[in-house]
Amino acid sequence: MQESLLSHIASRFISQYENVANASIAYLLNNYKTARNGFSELFGISNLPQHFAVELAAKDSGRPDVTGIDENGNSVLIIEGKFWANLTSNQPNNYFNVIDSNGFVIFLAPGKRVESLKKEINERLGNESILISRVRVESWSRVIDAILIKNQQEHDYKLESDARQLLDLCNRMDVEGLPPLEDSDLDPMHGKITYQLADILDQCRELLRLQGYTDFNRLKATAWKLGYGFYFRGYGLTCQLCFSSQRWYTRESQTPIWLKIRDENWKKSNTILTMLKNVDPDNIYDDEECTSYAIQLKTGLDREELVNHIVNKVNDILFNLKELVPEISQKEPSEEPPIDESE
Repeated sequence: MQESLLSHIASRFISQYENVANASIAYLLNNYKTARNGFSELFGISNLPQHFAVELAAKDSGRPDVTGIDENGNSVLIIEGKFWANLTSNQPNNYFNVIDSNGFVIFLAPGKRVESLKKEINERLGNESILISRVRVESWSRVIDAILIKNQQEHDYKLESDARQLLDLCNRMDVEGLPPLEDSDLDPMHGKITYQLADILDQCRELLRLQGYTDFNRLKATAWKLGYGFYFRGYGLTCQLCFSSQRWYTRESQTPIWLKIRDENWKKSNTILTMLKNVDPDNIYDDEECTSYAIQLKTGLDREELVNHIVNKVNDILFNLKELVPEISQKEPSEEPPIDESE
């Protein structure tokens, strides 16, 4: 699915996604009565403040992400937006020194973090049940969904666009953000598997060199931030077989090995995309600059079997393309090198 403008800009120019999300939720609440109503109903807060300030300094309590201010200038509500960052020393205890005695502190977090964050907050508050009752923890997506549902009653296209852009950013951070590390994350086996997958691709490269339909002239293996792979031509098409850690956990196919296919001039081809969707629709992806094929791996394969499995999948998919689109093999291939990977 195409990313929103907000997510696109934030991912390229801003390192603190939380700041963007917090400013966005404040903007929605400040500018749309419908957004305030949806927010109020979700949290059961009848008198929601009319103004929300971002990073308003609070004496000895840091800078809460978003502070709701009533008509008398009093701080009555704090919204603390989280993705995967840990709680600070001020959170949430010191925030009760900022808001009035009936005020609330609301934490927004990824859905997968809500329960663990509730537990951590309750541990910090101890047995102070009165304070616990004044803390709410909810997922970003549920809050934005509540606003969108409320907006269906008197539809405002601008509010829907703004809210969905924020939802896209939050969904992206649910996937791409780094949770606090656990013991299992530091298991050295993860490093071993990653290293061996790159080594296995080198073996695949040597086997593919022996295939009659491939051409490796002036093409080489390359590494980038989140992967490793090599380029080659097959039946006149330009291809890359690669390991991608990003695709491994962000795509539904959940595999580390991918075959990217372009036309003879290193350009994306809608013909190729259409043909491959007929061959294996569940593992074909329409990417911005190419058509990608997710090569599913099987458990229980030893090293040699795994190499042969990957090479056979490459052979099958490219042979299917040759049969379905015979004209692609008749064109003179371009010698232009592919664009460097940006993943």
